[in-house]
Amino acid sequence: MGTLFRGSTRGAKQGPYISQFMLLGTGNKAGTRTPTDGKIIYGVQSVAQQLEVAADGIDFMTNWSDWLHVQNGADTGKQERYPACRRVATPRDLATYVHFDALYQAYLNACLILLDAGVPTDGGNPIAQSREKNSEGFATWGAPHILSLVTEVATRGLRAVRRQKFQIHRRARPEVIAARLAQVANGHTGHMDPEAVQKIEAMLAELGHGQADPNRPLILDWIAQHNAAQTTSLGAPAVANPVDAGCNYLLPMAFSEGSPMHPADGAGHATVAGACVTILKAFFESELSLASVPGAATLFEADRADALNPAARQADVTIGDELDKLAANISIGRNMAGVHFYSDYYDSLRLGERIAVGILEEQMLTYQEPVRLSLRSFDGEQITISTEGTGASGDVTTTVSGPLSRAAWWVKDIVDYGIAPTIG
Repeated sequence: MGTLFRGSTRGAKQGPYISQFMLLGTGNKAGTRTPTDGKIIYGVQSVAQQLEVAADGIDFMTNWSDWLHVQNGADTGKQERYPACRRVATPRDLATYVHFDALYQAYLNACLILLDAGVPTDGGNPIAQSREKNSEGFATWGAPHILSLVTEVATRGLRAVRRQKFQIHRRARPEVIAARLAQVANGHTGHMDPEAVQKIEAMLAELGHGQADPNRPLILDWIAQHNAAQTTSLGAPAVANPVDAGCNYLLPMAFSEGSPMHPADGAGHATVAGACVTILKAFFESELSLASVPGAATLFEADRADALNPAARQADVTIGDELDKLAANISIGRNMAGVHFYSDYYDSLRLGERIAVGILEEQMLTYQEPVRLSLRSFDGEQITISTEGTGASGDVTTTVSGPLSRAAWWVKDIVDYGIAPTIG
């Protein structure tokens, strides 16, 4: 469990699994509330870092009738929940969060926490460089600037990834692949392409189908047993099918409506996560220790016994690390729900990062003073975007640490990093 479901970035592997930005709140001017209370101030209102969690052990689409009902476009509108609220504590909690979130709300919350904590903006902006004594950020380099920008990149990222989904990849969703596994395992292949059947058979062999070992239960055995114990029904008419009686390898889904009705790759949540977190890392001094955020050290210490990383040390974690972890939490929460593959998260996170860098470059064209923003990418490169403020063609410069130019970094493929997109 030390690496299972961890993100693909350095920051996502640092410290306890859940990002502090999903647990912390902000203080208030009266001093009657602290960040560890977990309430975030929105003007004169506040929002608690708690959610109505889904009931344990209840999954959907675990029989053929329900699976077919959803594939035919049914919107069941059904979701089991506990009456109580709590802060995120389990994978199912994360799945519930990303089922109903406002897409960019986790990063808007993080932004408000950083602003309330007084975390300084990147030292390369005009106010920090030359106008600090007689100027204060507002429309530029202040709260309205970053609060509007973190929502703007969400819109751009979502539009870009929708094109990837529908015009380029059109990858089958996880519950579709699981259904194919069940069909082939039960010998129902008459309507399937022979080449596709061979690939599914290879997957079944790799997963241990037909090779049950009582001393080492395999994942397919566990899924079949889990599905047999489920009693949920989505109101679909009964459809007799040997899948239910035979090898039921249908993918248990946390969402009653199954996956959204669009292809798997890319992932909207992961693209927005990559874009919003990149903007936050560029705007704030993200290499500061997480200890500079009030309350973070306290919550971190409380989580030090976390089984995922008992040797975690708060001093090793930066604000940028914790923002990377936040992006991974939200993105992989969709994987935990059964909506996406891990590779959807991996690719889409980096798509969002590049969208954000492009937007920062666009904004550089509007500045009339020297500006220099720096951030560490999800793959460890140091990225610097700067302008002399002349408005002249070619004035905006983006550099990437190492031998890469901006153009080469922009189109770099996952395999070029020498990092296989695994769950470790």
